[in-house]
Amino acid sequence: MEAAPSGSSFWARALDWTRRIVAFLVVVGFLGAILLLLAALFFYQSGYRPLPREGVEIETGEWAGADSSVLAEDRLRILSLDLDYGAGEDGSRPELGDPSHPGAARVTEVLDRLAALALEQKADVLVLQRVDFGSEFAGDADQAGYLARKLGWGYVARSRTWKHSYLPYPDPLAEDLLGRVDLGHAVVSRVPIIEAARFSLPMETLDNWWMSTFAPAPNVLGAVLLTRGRQLLVFDAALTCGQLHARESQARDLARVLNQESTGNAILALSLCAPPRDLKQAGKGRADHSLDLVRYRRNLQTPFVERDALADPDTWATHRMEDGRMVLHDYLMPEKGLLLRTFQVLKPEPPLSSHRPLLLEVAW
Repeated sequence: MEAAPSGSSFWARALDWTRRIVAFLVVVGFLGAILLLLAALFFYQSGYRPLPREGVEIETGEWAGADSSVLAEDRLRILSLDLDYGAGEDGSRPELGDPSHPGAARVTEVLDRLAALALEQKADVLVLQRVDFGSEFAGDADQAGYLARKLGWGYVARSRTWKHSYLPYPDPLAEDLLGRVDLGHAVVSRVPIIEAARFSLPMETLDNWWMSTFAPAPNVLGAVLLTRGRQLLVFDAALTCGQLHARESQARDLARVLNQESTGNAILALSLCAPPRDLKQAGKGRADHSLDLVRYRRNLQTPFVERDALADPDTWATHRMEDGRMVLHDYLMPEKGLLLRTFQVLKPEPPLSSHRPLLLEVAW
């Protein structure tokens, strides 16, 4: 007669099966992690990975009039704006995993009003930070190209900070993924752009490995304008708003680019996320978030420095924070080889973005 299985042998078999199941789950999890890594690397490889310095193709449009590129006198008017990807007053931060979805109609309305403002202010050049070239979240519109056609201006230079056919960001398990992205900075001009290049800036370390892997590549766009026989340089950049040390590193590299490329006749359009030098705030000295860009590039003129800009935010502040405060974030600074004739912080209503447009006129 066969003996009944003992309790100890039953528990031994149960323990053995438990070990097998755990080992199977570990193997499945390991293989899943490997597949996830390979997928991430595939998407990363298929995206835009810039070189430290590379030329930028200049787009010319047949829609521009034959005499649209002629300046009447030795002066240039530049309108600069951090466009917030066309999201309007509420802004958009897809870099931080918080995109808004304004839709094509809203984006078109913002762009039409921006074009009308540029014409009203008799601008010659439009310098844009954080502009979209056809991302899903921003309505699939080439905003720089649309503005060029709307204005009848024949020259566009753009530098991409983010371009992926599909972007599982900020989290591969999130419901609101960015999908296709194509965005960066742009210079739209009625005067000829004869050369353009982009220069890499240090990247910010984000919250986790996944976000850091797919993070945008910050850069500065440089464009050479031909104006009445004289070449002027325009540099266009947006520094990180997250980490102070990353922003300081980007500012140093930006100044290095200016030192290498400019001969004293450049104009810097910058969404800075901080003052560019030690501005005084009601006698309290240096603000903790200030960024002494002028220390790195002493040839820059800061047209607001003689005014107590921080003490008069209604007049000179450029960016509305989420809590409603107005702060200084955006700058339009010519070098000392140019004569500064006009500088204004414009206040269109309703606002075009969470940033205010800046208008600068220089002469030579």
